Amino acid sequence: MLGGGRCVDGARSCGHAIGTRAPGDVGAGRSRSRSRKRAVIEKAAGRAVPGKAPRPSKTSTKGASRRVRLVATVGLTRSKCLRKHCVSRISELIDVNTSRFPLPARLLAVVALATPLLAVPAPAPAAAATSAFRGVNWADARDNYVDGWVIPTGLTAADSYATVRSKADGILTGFQQQIGATTVRLPINPQSVNSDWWARYKGTVDSALAHGMKVILSYWEANKDGYVDDATAWNTMWDTVTADYGSNAAVYFEPMNEPFGYSLSAWVSLCSTWLARHSTIPRARIVISGTGYNDNVTGVGAATALSGTVLSLHFYGFWNSYTTRAAWTADLSNRLGSYSSRTIIDEAGSPMTTGLLYTGAANQDGNVFTSYLAATTDLTRARGMGIVYWPGLRSGDTYSLTRQSGTGLAVNNASGVAQLRWGWGL
Repeated sequence: MLGGGRCVDGARSCGHAIGTRAPGDVGAGRSRSRSRKRAVIEKAAGRAVPGKAPRPSKTSTKGASRRVRLVATVGLTRSKCLRKHCVSRISELIDVNTSRFPLPARLLAVVALATPLLAVPAPAPAAAATSAFRGVNWADARDNYVDGWVIPTGLTAADSYATVRSKADGILTGFQQQIGATTVRLPINPQSVNSDWWARYKGTVDSALAHGMKVILSYWEANKDGYVDDATAWNTMWDTVTADYGSNAAVYFEPMNEPFGYSLSAWVSLCSTWLARHSTIPRARIVISGTGYNDNVTGVGAATALSGTVLSLHFYGFWNSYTTRAAWTADLSNRLGSYSSRTIIDEAGSPMTTGLLYTGAANQDGNVFTSYLAATTDLTRARGMGIVYWPGLRSGDTYSLTRQSGTGLAVNNASGVAQLRWGWGL
């Protein structure tokens, strides 16, 4: 990341202006966006947000200030981009400075054998409505917040349906064989669906269904302000998508990813309108995002207008600086409230290309990311909750669980896969 001006992610510029947080900001957050210098999360503090808030990064109110402190610990005190790819690079620096158990890469295969399910006997996880969602996100290398077609890693805009289907077969087989995934979450937007790309892009969905997987189709906005970009185009998109897959019991619909622009009441109202428009689809196949950055489901969970729906929560290790499983468990529990049985954590992830060792209790407390992932997976296993990891595959993302290898996939961190599988109850 370059100091001042624009952020550069590896060999390409993300085009995101960089700047410091203004005094008095409650928090800055997760940005997969390219246009924000900072973001303020007032809603999390109980204050009203005037107008449309700038699109922050994957962060809660506390997470942003904590992350600035984390950045300071590694000496990055200049203006900084808060995109997730830059947070990942900051994470790498933290990992190097705080990981207490570095191991040569050649030992990872051996370490993987010492998985939590082998080393720590535990009772079978309790059954919950979401326990079958053992999944991964398949994401666009540019980020899913694109003003144009969403094109997950490995696909190209020139691909035909047959090519998309063939490529998806290889990648989805990799998710199943290398990780044990049963679910894939895919991004959609009006630009993709209301165009000829949709007829070809459907090859990803059709491939997943042919592989016996569940599919979550989630709308990602392009303006990065936490609002539906264009209500008419959004409705047209969903009309098309539900007409194609509404009758397929393995396809789930998430009206919007991270609706941080809306107040709780406005978000419940929008979801209620969506439910009424698509009333023939069982509510058990509708995934309602938590408020903010999908960071809390207690409000939507309590809304009677949304009863019967599945809820989604996002939870990330760079949202705070805890280094113990106990602290992360308390944080996650507060975001879930009494709605664990209805909730899928459909984004959670940690650095997978920095050499961290995630398995074994002795290796977990003492590091932000190992303690975070351990706490998350311990809780989901105990409560029988589903996790859809971010990302299963996304080139250029240090959180990516896999990378492309020929027509299939290779795992980036065997201990990370083992810890995720533990959280899935495997």
